[in-house]
This record gives sequence, structure tokens and C-alpha cells, in this order.
Amino acid sequence: MTSRERLRTALRREEPDRIPIGFGQDFHNGINEVVYQNLLSYLQIDTSAPLRIYDLMQCPAAVDERVLERFHVDTRYIMANPNENWPQKVESDGSYEDEWGVYRKRCGYYCDSVWV
Repeated sequence: MTSRERLRTALRREEPDRIPIGFGQDFHNGINEVVYQNLLSYLQIDTSAPLRIYDLMQCPAAVDERVLERFHVDTRYIMANPNENWPQKVESDGSYEDEWGVYRKRCGYYCDSVWV
């Protein structure tokens, strides 16, 4: 059964050959950048390329296709590019101001809203 067939079968509430797997690709099952770096190191996957973080608030890393294939992940997430008119400025500690003017302070593994 292909990944597409597996997912469609499960969505029809029928029994696929195995449970479809989704991993670290969206806001609900993302993997934090620090944990992801550790995973890449454990799997002995080259970590020289910079990680792509797709949400500065929670800091989840975009998962490499090699990792998705290694774990037989059935889903792939399509991410929209950010608005090119919004110049996102991130401070050296990871803090930033979002597009609504809310300042987000880096607090360990994530960012939280703070009064400025």
C-alpha cells in the first residue's frame, strides 16, 4: 500500500496495512530544533546545513526528507513562504517582534510574549 492509499484508507475509517505515520512537520507534531539536532546526530545524518525553523514562537525544525524516509513517514507538509514585505528581525538570543507588534522573548526552547 502506498502512503497515499494508506492515508486515504484511514481517513475513510477503513483498516490500512498499518497506521499512517506523521512526524515533525506541522504545529501539532513538530520537533523542537534542539531535539531535532540531537536526533540528526544520533542517526549520523550530516548537520552542517543550517536548520530551517518554521515558527519562531515554538522553534520547530523543518524535518529533512532523509529522516522522513528513515521512519517511513506517510505525510508531507507544504509550507507557505513568509510574506516578502515583512522583514523579520531576530535578535541574537532568538527574541523577535512579530508582525502584530508583539515582542516575543526567547525563554529556553521557545519564545513567550512579554511586555516591553
